[in-house]
Amino acid sequence: MSKELFPAANSAQRLGVPAPVLNTTKAPLQRGRSLMDWIRLSKSNVDLRGTGPRPLKISMEELAKHNTHDDAWMAIRGYVFNVTRYMEYHPGGESELMRGVGKDATSLFEEVHRWVNFESMLKACFIGTLIPDFTTPRQPKSTSSLLSVPGNNLLKLPRSGKIGGLQYFNVGFKQTEEEVIILFRSDSFETSVENFVCNISDDGLSMHVDFISHMQSLSYFITLHKQVKESISVVKKEVIEIVLKKAEPGSLWDGFGSCKHTQPFKNRLLSCTLISKSNITHNTLQLHFRLPESCHMLTPMGAHVFFQASIEDISIRRPYTVALPCITESTCANDSNNFYTLIKVYETGALTKVIGNLSPGDEISVATFEIKFHLGLISSFSNILLLAAGTGFTPMVRVLHHCLFNTDKKVQLGFFNKKELDILWRNDLETLKSRFDSRFTVDHVLSQPDQDWSGLKGRVSIPLLKEMLSNFQIDTTFVLVCGPSPFTTLTLKFLSDMKVKSSSVFAFT
Repeated sequence: MSKELFPAANSAQRLGVPAPVLNTTKAPLQRGRSLMDWIRLSKSNVDLRGTGPRPLKISMEELAKHNTHDDAWMAIRGYVFNVTRYMEYHPGGESELMRGVGKDATSLFEEVHRWVNFESMLKACFIGTLIPDFTTPRQPKSTSSLLSVPGNNLLKLPRSGKIGGLQYFNVGFKQTEEEVIILFRSDSFETSVENFVCNISDDGLSMHVDFISHMQSLSYFITLHKQVKESISVVKKEVIEIVLKKAEPGSLWDGFGSCKHTQPFKNRLLSCTLISKSNITHNTLQLHFRLPESCHMLTPMGAHVFFQASIEDISIRRPYTVALPCITESTCANDSNNFYTLIKVYETGALTKVIGNLSPGDEISVATFEIKFHLGLISSFSNILLLAAGTGFTPMVRVLHHCLFNTDKKVQLGFFNKKELDILWRNDLETLKSRFDSRFTVDHVLSQPDQDWSGLKGRVSIPLLKEMLSNFQIDTTFVLVCGPSPFTTLTLKFLSDMKVKSSSVFAFT
């Protein structure tokens, strides 16, 4: 199979953009082609398969024949779908979807859309299963190292290593009569408390541990020797220590159980409770969620979690960046049982309406985070330029907070909105501007300003970007970009035209 990227490396969709549209007034999808419209079509009696109701066995040779716009089949993880009718509903655009047509597009799909529940989304298009191609040598399955020693002493862990090019952890345990402590150590994987998620099963007899970084993700499934309570705490010393309370204290276990290293990593679903919600603007909510006591998850800076809900029997999952409860206090932060996010509620949105209608005490499924950004990207730069449009400021909030309160970097925010009432945290930004007057500046740019607006007007442009960069030396400046599709596409294009190095630019998706 071709090794071309899906979508292409420089495509709009890879940058988090629904379609390769540079005209900011142009809609990515035609009217009547939204996600909800696709759900309605999928639930109708329209035949989207075109092959009859009985599932087929489809060879690679047969799959390759259906590679045109009017006859488009695609295989993902062994399932074959007729995506012909889905073309015009695909948020990445028809041309992007065509890259996977007539192929086993599994690796292409995993590259960009691993979190999408395609089985549910394309259920009405399912036509059969793919006959495996045995001409490609199979890769040997990797195994992992496990140390399980009974007793009460701290286990001295040997050096961790790699199998098949993948980093793995050494696992051990120690215990008291009240607690059992599972230990993980790696010599190269960043074992920060913000780089892993762990959660105990409902019966208290097993646990998942997921290590996540911007480079790779690993999962472990631990079957515990005996039952533990639904509470968990984490200590970071020379190793990661996961502390579990024994359901029946008063004795020592013969061992902690067994551990299996599982691949590939998949987002773990957690049931989260809405604690509170408040209006940040007229159409944007700040939501405070609490995770179960049996879970530890500290979402890293710039990472996003995935909210999931069933809408008309179709499972919809969307990423939302974890923000902060406030931005003006140095100690303001999430903890391992609570997180905050900002969500703009669209009247026609499939999932945002569900989230927006939640009341305190309601639950919703949240999948564990993924991360692309990391602080190492900006560590060597003395100046940070943030270019945000609307809720695209959300993933930059924690970066801004970190740079101001924990470094001496200079930060400039170019904040693009339609109207004044759309500006997120406007008063808080003014507070930060006063407090860090020598290191923080804000340029508000409105595309639909009222007559009394005296600030910058218009849309993102090369002259505006040059003005914002005029106070910084380009070689010492890192640029972060996030916003709606056209904004991100145009901004990255303009920065490239201005000869800003790609290694000095990061686009949140």
